[in-house]
Amino acid sequence: MVHAAARKLGMCVKMEHIPGPRVESEEHYYNAKHSKLIDLGLQPHFLSDSLLDSLMNIAIRYQDRIDTSLFMPQVQWRSPRNQRVRQKSVQATEAAY
Repeated sequence: MVHAAARKLGMCVKMEHIPGPRVESEEHYYNAKHSKLIDLGLQPHFLSDSLLDSLMNIAIRYQDRIDTSLFMPQVQWRSPRNQRVRQKSVQATEAAY
């Protein structure tokens, strides 16, 4: 849906598939039911083309504030220890204080 919405806005979008960092298999027996909030009166608002278009326009307007170094997962669940790599933007922010 994001790919189609971006193309409508004239953006060139490239999708990149990455391996999942989690240990669990993609398919498993557990089938969670989430009916309690609906029983309490929640009326869900599903992702629609108009909502996605609105969000994309907000992201475009404020694209100079986006820190793309935060997009990729930094934890590998298969490893017993994970070294969090400090991103350059965090180091630069801390140096300013």
